[in-house]
Amino acid sequence: MLRKAYTPARLLAEGVLLIAAGILLFFRPASSLELALLLARWILLLSGLLALLDGLFHLREKGASLTKGLLMLLCAGALFFLPKTLAGSISLIYGLWTAVNALFKLIYAVQLRRDRQRGVALNAVEGAVLLLFAVLLFMQPLIGALSLAVLLGIHCVVYGLFALGDGVRELLSLDVKGRRIRQRIRISPPILLTALIPQWLLRMLSDPDEAEETARWTRRVTGNENATRDLEVFFHLSKDTAMGMGHVDIALGDIVYAYGCYDASSNRLFGLISDGVLVMAEREKYIAYCLRHEKKKLISFGITLTEEQRGRVQKAAEDFLEGSQPWQPPTDDPQALFARETNATFHKLRKGPFQTYNALKTNCVALADILCGASGLDLMNLQGIVTPGTYYVFLDRQFRRPNSIVISRTVYRDDP
Repeated sequence: MLRKAYTPARLLAEGVLLIAAGILLFFRPASSLELALLLARWILLLSGLLALLDGLFHLREKGASLTKGLLMLLCAGALFFLPKTLAGSISLIYGLWTAVNALFKLIYAVQLRRDRQRGVALNAVEGAVLLLFAVLLFMQPLIGALSLAVLLGIHCVVYGLFALGDGVRELLSLDVKGRRIRQRIRISPPILLTALIPQWLLRMLSDPDEAEETARWTRRVTGNENATRDLEVFFHLSKDTAMGMGHVDIALGDIVYAYGCYDASSNRLFGLISDGVLVMAEREKYIAYCLRHEKKKLISFGITLTEEQRGRVQKAAEDFLEGSQPWQPPTDDPQALFARETNATFHKLRKGPFQTYNALKTNCVALADILCGASGLDLMNLQGIVTPGTYYVFLDRQFRRPNSIVISRTVYRDDP
């Protein structure tokens, strides 16, 4: 996934395949689900048998291979003998996720009303609609599975159209030097999948057997040898960072801008809601602190900017800081050590929706996207919730495009 480039041919082929799959799912949802179940049965069966054979004849990681094989065979058996039950279970799981999403939409509406911001009615209506859809999935799971197939078809068609658009732009070189890289709307992959990406990246970086592969992750790709890395987007990876879902911040020049719930005394709803705090720290010291003290691994994407773009990003950061209040963490707080080690300053935001941190809405990814968006590189997600994994997929895709302003990917780690 991390080495293949997004050539125009690949983008066009991806777009055509996604549109074809989307049309099939939209007009023939039942037949599409039956075909998907049939393919999944045999793929899981064959993969499970291969994993068992690998475990029996290779001593290395024998237990892991046998466990993987047995789990795959168990899933294959469920698909062979209990297809309707499994389809209903998928609907119930998605219904639970939809209900959680609806709940956070409604909480966000209350947050906006308390902070006297716009968007209260829109988020309240969206939350109510999602809640009704969740109830439908709970009451009629099999009918809900067909509805999910139709929605997935629409998602595939729209995603395919944008892939075609990307392919045409690359083919005609319309975004050379990043002048036209901005997308009016960006469809991201399903959040239930992208939320797991930080853990997958961490596992790859921690696995000695993957050392040869991960050594190739750090590289620079650009047709302009004079291009400089002016803006960096950092992805923090560790088991304890946001329950394993990761964290995002950006560096403009030598200053890192990090946003989150740094004031633990203001945490509400188990830390999902808190006062919004923007931190400014020295880049080199910040990286060293994350690696040595917090035992994290970092992956960054470097972005080259024009003078005008740099000015816009700087202006966006200053706009966030306008009206903010300086804040000092208590001396016994872990953030006090962080401040000393990185020369960090803390600023509580006092205007706009980001004055309140919301883990699934006004979070670190949303703020980083706004700052990056000032340069012309932004992600507009239609699903309402953006996770670090979602943003990683977007930037990794941009990095692998030939004419992108995303010119480098770097892995920072303290272990050998």
